[in-house]
Amino acid sequence: MVGYHHAFVLFLKDLCLTFAFHRTEGVIWPVY
Repeated sequence: MVGYHHAFVLFLKDLCLTFAFHRTEGVIWPVY
């Protein structure tokens, strides 16, 4: 399930980026 795991990680990263975007009122932090 490597493909599934990779997609899940990307999904979590997208959530983190979205959360950071809203938390900082428009400032996008380079979250990796």
